[in-house]
Amino acid sequence: MADHRLTRRGALALLGALALPGCAGLAHRDAPRPDLPRRALSEGRLSVVVFEHVPNAFPFHTALIVEGPQGRILYDPGGFWDDGLGGRVNDVTFNLTPAREAAYLNRDYFGHRPGTWRVYRFDRALPPAQAEALIEAAAARAPVPSGACAIATAGLLRSLPGFERTPVNIFPSVLLRDLRARGDMAQSELLQS
Repeated sequence: MADHRLTRRGALALLGALALPGCAGLAHRDAPRPDLPRRALSEGRLSVVVFEHVPNAFPFHTALIVEGPQGRILYDPGGFWDDGLGGRVNDVTFNLTPAREAAYLNRDYFGHRPGTWRVYRFDRALPPAQAEALIEAAAARAPVPSGACAIATAGLLRSLPGFERTPVNIFPSVLLRDLRARGDMAQSELLQS
């Protein structure tokens, strides 16, 4: 007879499969990508964000914010954030304004108690050509299933020079640990109020 006890590893895999609120979206749109005007840009920008459920010290979702000659995008793999203003195609939100970015990072739409979520943010300047290539790569990706945000985020990061050894793992905690160990990114954290 088979042993059906749940091991720690199995429990973590099950928890990931149940997709805590960060990666819980299943429906994606196949809308046409908006045409973005190109602009002169002296420096691009990369932000990697990791969301953590504070009471359990459990990192549960990852995403990228990239600013390049085509504007600013949010790559929210396996997520479901949509502020109703349009521009989301599969896992990418185009035309990400500072106000939309703040709304995404605040995650107040979950309706949880203040102080429940922490956002870790890692920022780095990018040459405009690298930022543009990253935006194009994100836009070309098919949507990923729930719970695969860390795999997709790390996989996209690995396309950048200097990120080739970023570990690809299902757990956002592994990506968070790798980002914290880097010396080339500005690091900040914000506890939701």
